[in-house]
Amino acid sequence: MCKIKCCVNPTYVAWKVTVIGERSSGKTCLISKICYDSFDSNGCKNPFRTLIKKSVKLDNDGVSSKADIFFHEINELNKPERYVIGSSAIIVTLDVTNSDAFRNTDLLLKYLKTFKKNKLQILVATKIDRKYEAKIWDEELTELSQKYDIAYIKTSSKTGEGIDELLQEISSTLTRRITLNER
Repeated sequence: MCKIKCCVNPTYVAWKVTVIGERSSGKTCLISKICYDSFDSNGCKNPFRTLIKKSVKLDNDGVSSKADIFFHEINELNKPERYVIGSSAIIVTLDVTNSDAFRNTDLLLKYLKTFKKNKLQILVATKIDRKYEAKIWDEELTELSQKYDIAYIKTSSKTGEGIDELLQEISSTLTRRITLNER
């Protein structure tokens, strides 16, 4: 269980986070790294068919509480709204080594925006450890995140880079929303 600095102290919260992206965009490896701190060097070939839980401790100025984040992976990009119902957040993965991924992710984000309804959306650039194979760069990621007014985080499931930042972004933003709703 990892410890995350947050801005409120709920006793316990649970969030469903849907991970969506193109085939081979790193969804399964991302969830595996977040929840199990593991990476299969042969590739993460078996997508998660159920909700996978990651427990985190929320720290509010020394007062701790707990959150469970349930990750759900979507491999079907056709009409994803039925899969994101009940999600607190949507992670959209983009493989930086795939030149077609930028356009396809742009279309997916455009589609998701039509029914966003206050869900946290985060663009997650995956496979950044393969920088010499990259076809999508920071400028393009910035452009996409600004276009849809969402955060983007660069990650590597292999090295773990960006994973803690992603968990921090999810938990702090969702916790902040709880605080705003209580006021």
